[in-house]
Amino acid sequence: MEQLRTGCMGMMQEFGGKRNLCLPLQRLLVEHRSLGEKMNQLTNLAKELKRSSEPVSGQFLKELYELGSAFRTELEHHSKREEEGLFPMMVTYIGREMGPVAEMEHEHSQAKVNLTLFLHVFEKGKPAEHDEIIAALTHLQMSVELLIQHFFKEEKVLFPMAEQLLNHEEKEQLQEIFQIL
Repeated sequence: MEQLRTGCMGMMQEFGGKRNLCLPLQRLLVEHRSLGEKMNQLTNLAKELKRSSEPVSGQFLKELYELGSAFRTELEHHSKREEEGLFPMMVTYIGREMGPVAEMEHEHSQAKVNLTLFLHVFEKGKPAEHDEIIAALTHLQMSVELLIQHFFKEEKVLFPMAEQLLNHEEKEQLQEIFQIL
């Protein structure tokens, strides 16, 4: 298919806005979709919880915690691939002090902190107070909103930049790293 240079830093895009990405970058995109589905589920449960005027059952809170915990585990695996694979390779081209890698690492940290604060309320082993639950849901919302923007920036800027900057050998090395992580 004919290529056209468009967008930030002349990133390669096909007509119709679809990018050709190497397999490891495609994998990260697929992981974004899976994480996005879990974020939607968590957000829907949180909305249901906020709307409810009745006391929250322990079963409902357990379901919310288990989904949040599974989400955190999947997010940690995804983040590890980026932090130990993609980001170090990108740093050789664009540095770490400022710019996309520094921003992505900072956002990873913020999302993890908010997600941990959300889950902490339900890890105590005792029923949470209403105010604690509302605070936890606020942390969940902050994490989800941050990650939505974060994924968008990775997909529209960082991944296309990586596709353009990384050479064939680096992309193969990235694929090998992802198989280990």
